[in-house]
Amino acid sequence: MKTGRWFSTSAACLAYASANLFLAPVATGQVVDEEGFYVAVRGYGAIEDENNLIFENSYEIAGAIGVRRHANWRFETEFSYRHSDIVGLNGGADIDGENTLRSLGLHAFYDFRNGRRLRPFLGAGVGLQHRKVSFSGVAENDPNFVLFADDAYPDVYANAFAGVSHHISQNLRLSVGGEYVTGRDRNIRANYRELPGINRSYNYYVGARWFFPQ
Repeated sequence: MKTGRWFSTSAACLAYASANLFLAPVATGQVVDEEGFYVAVRGYGAIEDENNLIFENSYEIAGAIGVRRHANWRFETEFSYRHSDIVGLNGGADIDGENTLRSLGLHAFYDFRNGRRLRPFLGAGVGLQHRKVSFSGVAENDPNFVLFADDAYPDVYANAFAGVSHHISQNLRLSVGGEYVTGRDRNIRANYRELPGINRSYNYYVGARWFFPQ
């Protein structure tokens, strides 16, 4: 399952970063914290929190453009795409569908441990997203009654990050971290009723940044 592979990859990267932080003082030697611009890519696993739908195989890919104008602060704009398979529904059987999210956001990060190769960070952001939910199946108590939904709507979101970056070279940084993201609660329109919905996700990711110093 894709979520399991993402978890294994993230756990391995976290273990690698921790080993470097505590066991390899040479790898955490001094580096110059330069100002400049960067481009980033990230791959996420997602645990989506929804009170009526059951998700599997959740993943997210993202790209960002950012700037560092201070030894500790960096800012970026990120575009991301998330996809999940819908495999279950309260009151439904043989449910099949998908949930997709496209988002554009602004993020701010604070990097700790100036001048070190391994730098923990915290971050937060806000943005806009577009969600689409579609599924079909049958009612558990009446196999002759078909359930379906095809709903889409715009939304806003807020998120928070925590993780660690490893400065591989003057240009390349690798990172691993977690993200909590939440949007506004909104009902999902289905053919038989509106499903009370919440829009939260607990993400974990690995990423890379290519830095252009000035």
